Amino acid sequence: MVFDHVIVVAGRSYIAAARRAAATGGPFANMDEWMRPAVSRGFWIATASGTFVLLAGLAAVARAGRRPNSR
Repeated sequence: MVFDHVIVVAGRSYIAAARRAAATGGPFANMDEWMRPAVSRGFWIATASGTFVLLAGLAAVARAGRRPNSR
């Protein structure tokens, strides 16, 4: 979901840049220049987010394992 969000934001930014280029007669907006960096950025952000979730889950399991029995 994090990766998808980064890609969607990059796509929307590309569309806005392409519209500006078409409206002003500026240089052609190349999709690869917008999307390739977004793929790398999305990969690393998603990896960091997944790592955080994994560590939080492992910490919760460790904490649950240390609870004393209430018998």
